[in-house]
Amino acid sequence: MKSIDYGRTDGRRDYIFGDAELRRGICEKLISLMKESGYKETVTPTAEYYDVFSADPTRPMGNSVYKFTDEQNRLMALRCDCTVPIARIAATKLADTPLPYRLFYCQNVFSAPTMGNRLTEETQCGAELIGTNAQNPLDADVEILELASKSMEKLFGLNFNIEIGHGKLFTTLAELYGIGDETAETVRKLIETKNFASIETMNIPKAFKMLPKMFGSASEEDLAGLDAIVSETGSEKIKQIIDYIKSIITSLKEKGYGDCLSFDLGLVGRLDYYTGIIFGGFVKGLGHAVLLGGRYDNLTANFGRALAATGFSVTVDDIFDLLKDKKNEATIAAPARPIRIALTKGRLEKKTIELFEKNGIDCSSLINKGRKLVFPLQNGKFEVMLVKSRDVITYVERGVCDLGIVGSDTIAEYGTSVYELADLGFGACRMALAGPAKYKNDPDSFFGGYSKKIIATKFVNIAKRYAAAKKADVETVSIEGSVELAPILGLADGIVDIVETGDTLRENGLEIIEEIFPISARIVANIAATKLRKKAIDEILFEVFKV
Repeated sequence: MKSIDYGRTDGRRDYIFGDAELRRGICEKLISLMKESGYKETVTPTAEYYDVFSADPTRPMGNSVYKFTDEQNRLMALRCDCTVPIARIAATKLADTPLPYRLFYCQNVFSAPTMGNRLTEETQCGAELIGTNAQNPLDADVEILELASKSMEKLFGLNFNIEIGHGKLFTTLAELYGIGDETAETVRKLIETKNFASIETMNIPKAFKMLPKMFGSASEEDLAGLDAIVSETGSEKIKQIIDYIKSIITSLKEKGYGDCLSFDLGLVGRLDYYTGIIFGGFVKGLGHAVLLGGRYDNLTANFGRALAATGFSVTVDDIFDLLKDKKNEATIAAPARPIRIALTKGRLEKKTIELFEKNGIDCSSLINKGRKLVFPLQNGKFEVMLVKSRDVITYVERGVCDLGIVGSDTIAEYGTSVYELADLGFGACRMALAGPAKYKNDPDSFFGGYSKKIIATKFVNIAKRYAAAKKADVETVSIEGSVELAPILGLADGIVDIVETGDTLRENGLEIIEEIFPISARIVANIAATKLRKKAIDEILFEVFKV
């Protein structure tokens, strides 16, 4: 009989005693606010027909949805989203109810994370405003954004930031310049992760390269900078989108939230879903958004009735993590600490120190480090922590560090939620498929035939994605030591590994079969820190890295 550790609940969480009370208190604060604002509670089933969620064509179902069959063998799914079932209700059961519908919810969602350590069961509280005037969405968008701001204020005072973008900006640019779907999706992903280095290398119109850099505060000076994209494109449609963003921010400033607002034209997630504004809520101490929302006018039509809609959701478990310790409450309101940089030990460490010294930074404490782990530099303006490459991603994703210096190989293997701000130009090498010399520069021959290929690697995620792109039948074997031994000893047919000169390969009878991608040192950034500490991070990038 299989042994089960009943004290563990991987991906799920027990809330006990004070924890349960704190979590309930968060929900009650939000529920009370929703009711005071005229919104009515809606509870949907924990399990719905699978087709309810798949009716949203923009939702990638895949393996992230928990599926099962009911007593009549119909395919069901645990609730993986709260908005879709509410759209179903609005389009069907509320057909005879006067518009608009102001609805709120506070219930659990279930999804299996494909990467990272996210919970598989989370509590979300949110609001949906459905059935307003689709031709004049401003009032509805301002109402839902004001409610989102009040929700953040209820939990964090005015120590938060709501960032606003627009779902039609990127698609309008793609139409304007005639960018094909495949190229558009590549560019979209790079903009979404603020991968400045890769975007700059692409042969695309300047307007696309401008998008990830165009984010800032609600100040008049920063808002005026939005006109640059209008001037670059000369498009009336782009002007209308920019003017709309400005109108939203102006209305919310009049309601007293000016210091809590910002914009980001690089918000380009789920473009087929969002038909207007997109926004996210950030708070110091957490590395990702605790609140997400936007306009989704096309969703209810999937259930037979087209209604304009806008809304948002708050992840209660994230807020619980932030507020659990009193010291975290103090951190949210505390003065900003120095910018923290996680630096990869070894070769990148030495190259980075050379760069710092070239730019006038005294690195004597970092060079003669002894057993120290934290190194204040430039009179304490920023701090450097020396960590292993994999840990750079962890520290930056979790918000413990604001910036990180790491190889693009590590980002490709482990990076799930970081911005990639710059290519530092050193640490250059290649990720490659290598194997017996007879396959040199001939990947088709290596993957040919009907037998499964075995690839040994330290970079399992990269190898799996590479094999999938080749549509090859491949098994990956994880190796921590010298991967070159695997094909020599017959454990594997080939390897996926970092190659600098290729000398080690050749000395062991191996050759590069195909280069997968180039590698260099990159500056990565925590998503929330990029929003909340933009000015300080920009100063470090300019003064320290000269980028």
